Amino acid sequence: MKVSRETSITKAAAAKCVFSNEVIGALLGGHVFSHLTEDALTLLLIAINGALCGPSLVAFNSREIADSIYGLLYNDDDFLFYPPIEKTVSVKGFENESLRYRQETLISLAVGSSRSMCLSTSTTSTVKDIPSDPMLSLSKIDLIPGEKLGRDRLIGLLSSWGYEKCDFVFDPNSFSVRGDVIDLFPSHFQFPLRVLFDFSLVSSLCFFNVVDQKKTKEIDRISVRHFNNDPMNENKKSLVDSFSWRGFYFVDGDLDSLSISIDNLSNDQLSLDCFSHSLSEKSGVLRESLLSSSVSKYGPGRVFLFEGQNEVDSEYVNVSGYLSTGFYSDILGVCCISGATNVVKGRWNNQKEKDELISKDSLSSIAPGDYLVHSIHGIGKYEGLSIVGPADNEKECLSIVYKNNGLLHVPLEKLGCVHRYVSNNKNPTMHELGKKRWDQDIKKTKDAVSVVSNKLLALYSNKKTPRGFSYAKKDDLMSALEDSFPFIETPDQQTAIKDVFNDLDKKYPMDRLICGDVGFGKTEVALRAIMRTAVSGKQTMLLCPTTILSDQHYITCKERLSPLGLKTVLLSRFKTKKEQGAILDKLANRKAELVVGTHRLLSEDVVIPELSLLIIDEEHRFGVKHKEKIRQIRSGLDLLSLSATPIPRTLQHSLVGVRDISKIRTPPKTRKPILTRVKYFNWDLIKKTIEEELFRGGQVYYVHNNILSLQHHTNKIREFFPEKKVLEIHGKMESRTLEKRILSFFSGNIDILVCTTIIESGLDVTNANCIVINNAQKLGLSQLYQIRGRVGRGHRRGECLLLIPKKDLDGRAYRRLKTIEQHTSLGSGYDIALKDLAIRGAGSLFGHKQSGHISDVGFEMYCQLLKESVDFVFGREENIRYPSVNFSGNALISSDYIKSPSIRLGFYEKISKSNSHEEIKDIKKEIFNRFGRLPVETASLLKIADVRMSYRNTFVSHLSFGDGIFSIELMDPKKGAKKTRKIIESLITFEDNNITDRRIKKTKKDKIIIEYTLSSLSSGLSLGDSFSKLFSDNSFG
Repeated sequence: MKVSRETSITKAAAAKCVFSNEVIGALLGGHVFSHLTEDALTLLLIAINGALCGPSLVAFNSREIADSIYGLLYNDDDFLFYPPIEKTVSVKGFENESLRYRQETLISLAVGSSRSMCLSTSTTSTVKDIPSDPMLSLSKIDLIPGEKLGRDRLIGLLSSWGYEKCDFVFDPNSFSVRGDVIDLFPSHFQFPLRVLFDFSLVSSLCFFNVVDQKKTKEIDRISVRHFNNDPMNENKKSLVDSFSWRGFYFVDGDLDSLSISIDNLSNDQLSLDCFSHSLSEKSGVLRESLLSSSVSKYGPGRVFLFEGQNEVDSEYVNVSGYLSTGFYSDILGVCCISGATNVVKGRWNNQKEKDELISKDSLSSIAPGDYLVHSIHGIGKYEGLSIVGPADNEKECLSIVYKNNGLLHVPLEKLGCVHRYVSNNKNPTMHELGKKRWDQDIKKTKDAVSVVSNKLLALYSNKKTPRGFSYAKKDDLMSALEDSFPFIETPDQQTAIKDVFNDLDKKYPMDRLICGDVGFGKTEVALRAIMRTAVSGKQTMLLCPTTILSDQHYITCKERLSPLGLKTVLLSRFKTKKEQGAILDKLANRKAELVVGTHRLLSEDVVIPELSLLIIDEEHRFGVKHKEKIRQIRSGLDLLSLSATPIPRTLQHSLVGVRDISKIRTPPKTRKPILTRVKYFNWDLIKKTIEEELFRGGQVYYVHNNILSLQHHTNKIREFFPEKKVLEIHGKMESRTLEKRILSFFSGNIDILVCTTIIESGLDVTNANCIVINNAQKLGLSQLYQIRGRVGRGHRRGECLLLIPKKDLDGRAYRRLKTIEQHTSLGSGYDIALKDLAIRGAGSLFGHKQSGHISDVGFEMYCQLLKESVDFVFGREENIRYPSVNFSGNALISSDYIKSPSIRLGFYEKISKSNSHEEIKDIKKEIFNRFGRLPVETASLLKIADVRMSYRNTFVSHLSFGDGIFSIELMDPKKGAKKTRKIIESLITFEDNNITDRRIKKTKKDKIIIEYTLSSLSSGLSLGDSFSKLFSDNSFG
């Protein structure tokens, strides 16, 4: 096949070029193709599928390889996946993903796909678990806008298919009904479907996002199918026997060297000698050299650059498709190079997480009994939503119970005064209405944050003292470090490196926080800064809170910097006195460019004459005394802080101009989601899981967070694997022993590490890709996420087994485990970062012990007071003012329209916190899309919010919409008297057919009230909207 090099070709076309018809004929003729990489096998499967008509089955020798290959083929509709189902007893509510893939595959095959390739495992494909006549088990319903379909008929059909009815759809095989709206999640769909009815007609169809429940894409028509695999039906066949396969292939080996054949008994081997050859592991000159040498060796048209830049004059072929690493083969005479700098698309796609998803302290997730904070009245308990007022003037209020049964109804337009109580203190002392304790707590906290803000001001002043020297520009050593990085930097990494270098180019010291999730490459940013410091003749200190972290950083830095001639030393209290003395001498005599260590580095005898860069990892984990020492030594130094803790926006807003923050939210391309399973505790399952990982040459973590019974679990695992090295670690053991075992696990001398949650951060062992966590229901969500992040850090996919006892989970534990099961991708930390991460964020930013004050007033109130204090000391002032509003009609979201109180409260909160007309418009659209037509009272609520928005920061203090009466109250403005008079004249003389009378009066406080008699209540809202335009260019802050 001839290829034009002037434009990109598809991945399928490239596959046909790489694997010709002659090559495929050899495979079909009985040859075994061996020494294939996963990318080579992927292209071969695409080529085979393109050459054949009819479905084919590929049976893999392991689930891991099947998963990995399918992940690279996920975007192609021609490829299906039939994963195994565990024989162990499943925990109700988990493992929906495997069921979804199986349902999708059976439906596609039963429908009779003309060209499809199904990926499974050798064992799974022969299990008899499919009805003997698949076509009789298939049902479907067509949904087309404009066509008649009884709403009740669809509900009945979904119920008969075994769909579970719920309030809101999050999981496959579930549906919800809200008035004219039915949401459903067919198991063979990637996204749930929303159906809007207009009486008996389908009015519209769209997919929506399960996270925020918002519409993502409208569709013209769709067929919903269901494959009924009745477990009571004993007449079953295997996958192999259920369908007519055009081809049947066996895949064996491991991901580095795979083989494929049409007969797993064949011995006729044909090695294709494919080897990994990745452009994504090269940069700069090496990348150009690879391309040039490949073209010279294989000739023009035989070098394929996947996801490369379109270059008309290039001698290689651009392919619009993805490869994970690329490969070359002299047998095939071809080189396929991965030029991708972006994350893999489709199944493994991990987009930047949105900041708003961090706001897990939203009021929409509260339940009666949860603690709330009112900015005026203090801490109380949420009682629920209450309807107050007469029948023709109903308002929904948030009710809070205070000490001694005091009850406060908060109008929902004042919801901005209320926020969820977030603190390490689970059971705060409630305040009493009308008493002074809340005011006293506020005063104490204001005093405390004043200390913080003044110290921030001092830091800011320090930044204004010139550093006294200039850093060197980029040189060959820095280029060599870049070239030695085995990946292409993610976009966020590139930005962070640029930010740091820009800081070092300035004449004032740097103070930057690099915030990124587990494994996102913060260390690489630090390494670039270390190298630039070294080539400038200066030294760096990398300070870590724990031995585990310091050991990890030392190993990483030494591996990267030593080949380039830089000396890295490790100083900790576990070194002998002689060793410590030798290290101190090297530092004092400028014979080491980088020192890594724990708080031992803060001792008086540590002298680093050319120290210019201080890097601190996870500062919030240092003790009070050590934080004070850090503050003493950091003066005049460039400071780079690393943190895996998401920084709440509330805090970040306080730090404009004080501390610079770079966020790394793009995961590295090669990291794959971690296979996460929730199972009942079972020693046989534990043994099998560990056995599989050891068989593929990996190491295993076994987490049991109870020191008293840790030895029992260690002994049990030793019984299973007497030939393997099994050791335990925990925080109470002797420090030297702990470090020795950690380093032994690093170096691969321990096969199974039985441990407590001490491994939560710091351990980075690329060969450890399996973790078993016992009693997972007892751990917090962020803790589970951090611990799971210990595996899957290499090119292999990680596996996490979460074990729970055989008893009912309480609701919160279920939600935690469900969240961790669903958020398998790297970067989910931003999705699931909860209260503890937010609070730790305060410590990582300031290093001050503020937890007591956070407990007194709640985290949100603390941040608000901090922002006010910082704004004050920095001379910043932001004063947003809205008029109060009184509306005599009904303005609420009724329980008949949205049944769930938490969802109603969520929308009330969104409305109260909206800052633009566009936001109000988006909220209205979201409510309509999710719940159908807006009732009059809900439309009125949004209209009031929209009108109120129009009077922001004007001298209008109050708007009143009564039955036939509309009044507007004006403050005496401090400036713009001439404009004010003109506006008042315009208000008095305004002509409108709905106005029957008007009058003007002045209050004792020099406020002016203009009152209009109108024909209806709704005309008052229209009039208020019209009047707002008079103020649009006349704001008064």
